Amino acid sequence: MKKLKLLFLFVAISFATLYSCTDNDSVQNEVVTEKSFSLRTVLNELKKSNNIAGRSANDTIVNDSIPLCFEFVYPLNLAYNNGTVVSVASMDGIIELLSNETESLYIEGIEFPFQVTLAAADSATPITISNESDFEALVASCGYETYEDYVTTGFCYEFIYPFSIVNQDGNTVVIDNESELFDVITSSTENDIYELLFPLSVTYEGATVVINDIYELFEMDNNCGESSDPCVCTEEYAPVCVATPIGEIIEFPNACHAECAGFTSADFVDCGSSSGFAFAGLGTCFTIQYPVQVQSGGALVTVNDDNELFSYYNPATGNLPINYPITIHTIATPTTPSVSYSIASEEALANLAATICN
Repeated sequence: MKKLKLLFLFVAISFATLYSCTDNDSVQNEVVTEKSFSLRTVLNELKKSNNIAGRSANDTIVNDSIPLCFEFVYPLNLAYNNGTVVSVASMDGIIELLSNETESLYIEGIEFPFQVTLAAADSATPITISNESDFEALVASCGYETYEDYVTTGFCYEFIYPFSIVNQDGNTVVIDNESELFDVITSSTENDIYELLFPLSVTYEGATVVINDIYELFEMDNNCGESSDPCVCTEEYAPVCVATPIGEIIEFPNACHAECAGFTSADFVDCGSSSGFAFAGLGTCFTIQYPVQVQSGGALVTVNDDNELFSYYNPATGNLPINYPITIHTIATPTTPSVSYSIASEEALANLAATICN
């Protein structure tokens, strides 16, 4: 559930031997490149800042807004998803490549090691980036989205489970639900590298969309800034709980999700509290014998049914100001007869409901 700070996962561990041509010159020697989520992150920053997404190849390239906190040391060998390697000699060359990318032909790899200079550094001494871990650390230091951000900070779409990842040990792990995903993320160490296995599916604006590769994943994430949905929430995991009019406690990943479901901050209750749970089974596993009385405005008011009772429910505290004792009746089942109980407090009702409603 921007962005339920959720790892994400890709960054390759498989190497491919790729041959190529470049800007205008052939790469004379064999070039070994590695698929790189960090590279795709940097390229996406360049596409967004230069308004490349959605452009046609004939549009004028505007290269006046480079967001990088570092500069590549050129030449730089980059690899397309079809195995072609190109050598670029400048930032203009990279922007030119990005302006002509398509869903079927896009940059996905880079030759390690390469060098960069830091824009904020006092000197222009090159720094060597030896592998994907180094590259990920560089990307994180710039404040760009990492895999971890993609998994934990949320989207305008939701992943459809199960899907699989490859962990740092090279083992395939099946993720069956969001809880398992967060367990993987929170138990990982900094700069752990994971690979997201494609294809996978997401739910976006009410429809199921299949994501076939890393390019489509970034394009989907970019859609979040363009969504027409007026209630697009992040997936930041900062859970809030709300109490419904029938006393049910519902947990949401964060306040945005709760508000988009029609609740307000006045409905929020302590997720760790049992407040409201006492009445969660009302109407499903037990009934209240009416009339009962509630405290309202310093006086006792008689109520005669569930709807009238819950009109006095306070969602801010999760309490019903009911005047005890009350009598409840369990709802009979084919194997269990109805039983009546005299209840002396909300705590007693909560304890009994935990037994008879499970």
